[in-house]
Formats: sequence, C-alpha cells, structure tokens
Amino acid sequence: MHAQLVDDQGGNGLFRVRTEAFRSPAIFRAERTLVFNKSWLYVGHASEIPLAGNFVTRSVGGHPVIMVRGRDGGIRVLFNTCAHQSSPVCRVPNGTAKFFQCFFHGWTYDTDGSLIRVPGDSSYSGKFTKAQHGLAAPRVGSHRGFVFMCSSPSTPPLADYLGPARDYLDLIADQAQEMVVLPGSHKYVTHANWKMVTMNGNDGYHVATTHATYLKYLRDEGVDTGARRLGRRPNLGNGHTASEFFGGWGRPIARWAPYWSDDVKPLLERKSAELHDRFGQQRAHLMTEVDRNLIIFPNLVINDHSSIIIRTWDPVSAGKVVVTAWCLAPKDEGPKLRALRLRNYLTFFGPGGFATPDDVEALNGVQNSFRNEAMEWLDVSKGAATEDDPDVADNADENQLRAFWRRWQSDMAAGDRDADPRRVAADA
Repeated sequence: MHAQLVDDQGGNGLFRVRTEAFRSPAIFRAERTLVFNKSWLYVGHASEIPLAGNFVTRSVGGHPVIMVRGRDGGIRVLFNTCAHQSSPVCRVPNGTAKFFQCFFHGWTYDTDGSLIRVPGDSSYSGKFTKAQHGLAAPRVGSHRGFVFMCSSPSTPPLADYLGPARDYLDLIADQAQEMVVLPGSHKYVTHANWKMVTMNGNDGYHVATTHATYLKYLRDEGVDTGARRLGRRPNLGNGHTASEFFGGWGRPIARWAPYWSDDVKPLLERKSAELHDRFGQQRAHLMTEVDRNLIIFPNLVINDHSSIIIRTWDPVSAGKVVVTAWCLAPKDEGPKLRALRLRNYLTFFGPGGFATPDDVEALNGVQNSFRNEAMEWLDVSKGAATEDDPDVADNADENQLRAFWRRWQSDMAAGDRDADPRRVAADA
C-alpha cells in the first residue's frame, strides 16, 4: 500500500503525493514505527542542561522522555516511564534532580536510569532484581551540542545518519565559542499533518503570497526583498535537505539592516572581522551573509537567517501536531545584539509574528480541505528541471521537498517489504 503513495516521475517533470498520506490514521500509525522509531530525532541542546542533575522533559516522536545531565557530566535520554507500572517518573518540564521518583508507587531512579529504591522491596523474591528494572533508554548521539535519540538498534550511527548535514550544523555552532538555547520556548498546536509542517519549514514558494505582509514591512523599512533571488537547494542525503538564499533582512550574527540603528554597525563589523580571521573569507561569508533553512529528516528544521530558530514537531494524530521552537544564540552575545536577535525572532517566528500565524492558518486550511477528498494528488513538481544542479535552483523551487518525500517513501516501502514475505522473496 505504502509503495503507491508517491508518484515519482522526476525525469518527466512530475512528482506527486497522494493526499491519503496526510489523512489516513492507518498511515500515521505506520509512520510511528517505520519513520519515527527508526530515525534519529532531535531531543534538545546540551546548553539546556549545563550542570549535573539538570533535566528537561518533553515528547519526542510520541515518546515522553527525560534529557538529563549525569553526575559524570554525560547527557542521557531516558524514557519517562516507570519500570513498575508505566507511570511517569518526572512530571515537571525542567529542573534539577538528584533522582527521579514515580508518583504512583514511589519507585526511585538515579539520574543514570538505574533503579535505586523500591518501597517494600522485602516482599519481592525469586528472579526480581533492581538491576533488571531500570528506566528504558533509547540510543543517544550528539553533534556540536545538538542531542538526538533513536529507538532502533539497526539505524546507522548519528554521524552517518546526518552525513553532510553536519556541515550545516557546524556553520551554526562555529558562530561563537559557545552557543546556547535562550530561556523559554514557543509551543503551539497546528491542526495539520506533520509532513505538511515539515514541507512548510523549507518551502520558499509560499513566501511571496503567504507572507506578503512581512515582505511589505521589510520594504517599508528599506530592505530590497527582491535582491539575489536565486539560491541553492542541495540534497544532503537520508532525507535531509537545505535551502540557501539571501533574504535581505538583518542577521544578528554580522549583517546590518537598514531598520537597525547605526550604533550597532560597529558591533556587527567587529563580529564579522573576528569570523573572517578565524575561518577565512569563504566560510565566514557563508556564516554571515548566506541565509539558510536546514531540514533534518523527519521533523527538525533549523532556520539560520533573521535569527537562529530550532523547531521540531511531535505528531499527535494524522491531523494534529505540536510544534516547539527555541532560539539559539552566542553565549557571549552583548545586550544590543541579543535584543536585535530576539526582536528578529519575535517579529517573524514569534506567537504574534508575521510568519507563524500565517503558516498555521495556511496549514490548518489545507488539512481541513483534505476532508473533501476531492483531490487525489498533491503536487511537488516545481523545479524538477534543475533538480540535479542545486546551484541554479530558484528560491521557490521544491527540490528539497522531493528529497524529503523520497526518504519517507523509502522508509514506508521498507515496512511493506518486512510485512510481506512474498516481496522479501522477490527482492532476494
């Protein structure tokens, strides 16, 4: 069934996805196992838990987890599920703990997940041991402070999974000696399929219409929004993609904009000079002048342009997803540049910003219209002629979206092969 959901005729300029992929509860249930449980999923950033005992709790790919800094300084991710009768062992979003205790029966766990206390343990006998009843944990990997988890033992290591996408994370991490997630987050519900949210996170086609008000605001502030429209749309493998472009707005890392005061110009020039000294002209140019969106398959988008925004989504159903966004910044950033960064973040991505309410409205409308079942296919064909040459792709092309869908199709089709012995035999 899953093999028929994507019609990939890229060579003929046609690429389509059945709208059933966005509507079907059965497909959503399959995605839990075939996509999310087999992918490396972003959990959080190391800066969120700088000290031993610091923790955050969140839902990642439908799994309630705890990300905690151990006494040994290592970062662990633990499933927030007691080994006794599955009650959560931590019920607050963040804090500092010496241990985690289940509210239901009082089973107590060390921050490394080991079971250290069982009330009334003298009543247990036979094969029961504390050592066999620690908190379950997924695999954990990290790159430059970005922490990921994976529930599958067969998925390649994180470094292999990320591949060339690591270079884009490095472009972010190298913008300062230390990058930190700023306090607070923006969490909201979108009544749409999670794949539409992923597409929207790296889609340049919708900007001119959906975000026309923001573009007018920039023009009114003296920004040339039509400058250097062409960008790059590299396929980074494993469903990861990037888009690189020039948006014209200010980058608080080192690019001044007309709507910023002149007194911040020297600060940005100094920062730019430091990066050029450290990394050379070519790499420093990429860091300071080039705007980019990065998709890490399946549900992480990092927007590195008007600010640095980490966004991920936790699917609830075929038509509902919880989106969470954090702002990343240099730890040593001065107050003036930090204020610009937060202003840029809130102006575009914030709860009342120019972009987020527009995107939510658009995606909610798409999902609601799917109820008609009037359209069998959703088209993702734009830019097929430039797909093999990322350097000439137009900013509004959909090459990066097709890379996402090909990985999704591959994961879902693998589930079909696993479930059908006849297909396994035929493939052999």
